[in-house]
Amino acid sequence: MQITENDPATAYVLVRMPNPVGLLPLPTEGEYSRTIRIQMADGSEAVNVFHLTTDGFRMEDANCEGHDCVKQGEVTL
Repeated sequence: MQITENDPATAYVLVRMPNPVGLLPLPTEGEYSRTIRIQMADGSEAVNVFHLTTDGFRMEDANCEGHDCVKQGEVTL
C-alpha cells in the first residue's frame, strides 16, 4: 500500500500481518472498507477487512481463529 497526496487523512493505521504491510488513511470525511490479503509462509492466506471512519477503525472480518480482532470493536483516535 502506498499513500499519495490524493489520500488526505486525519491519521493512519499501520497494518502488520505479520510484518508491516503499509498504512491505511483515516478519511477526512465518510468511511470505507479495505480488504488485505497476504500469502503466509505456510502457504495459507491471511485475509483481513478493515473498516475505516474519520474517528478510527475496526476489523470488519478476518479469517483467523477466534476473531479477537473483530470482537474488540472500534479503535478510535
